[in-house]
Formats: sequence, C-alpha cells, structure tokens
Amino acid sequence: MYTKGKWIYNKNNCSIESSIEYLIEPDADDDIGIPVLIISTFAAMGGNDIQADINLICQAPAMLDVLQDILFKYDITTGGINTALTLEEIDNIKSVVNAALGN
Repeated sequence: MYTKGKWIYNKNNCSIESSIEYLIEPDADDDIGIPVLIISTFAAMGGNDIQADINLICQAPAMLDVLQDILFKYDITTGGINTALTLEEIDNIKSVVNAALGN
C-alpha cells in the first residue's frame, strides 16, 4: 500500500506530503489536520535537478492511476484492448506526464 495522492511539495519544511491523508485526525479547531510526510527533501536532494525530482515524485500517484486505467483496458490474454481510450483519458495521461516533466 502507498500513501494516496495528491502529493504536494511543502517549501516551508522541505517535504513532500499527502494533501488528503493525516497522521493525526483534525480536532474541532483544525479542519485541515496534519499532512502525512511522504519524503523529507531537506538535505536529501541537491544539484540542478531538485525541481525535476520534486515534480516527478509528486506525480507518482497520478501516474500510477493512469497506468492502472490503461492496464484495466488491456486484455493480457489476447493482447487486445477491451475498450478504446477516450480523448479525455488521453488528455489526462498527457497532463500527468507533462506535470511530471515540469511542463
């Protein structure tokens, strides 16, 4: 199992966090809760590729979702497609890949 996305980069504490799951349930005064820390990027990333790494890591849950959608439509026994991808699904795949690439 993995921590569900959407994953976001938190510049304040140099971490990638889940925007929907919480370590601690919110109380009556806090409807946001505390995001789950996925990866601490403090001192873990360096060089010229930091933003590219962040983009790719943050898109991991979305990339998994689109790949599972494609796999669901592919019939491994016949090598055929059960149903064609829609234009909306293709646009979604392009969007996820472009976000992962920082485009």
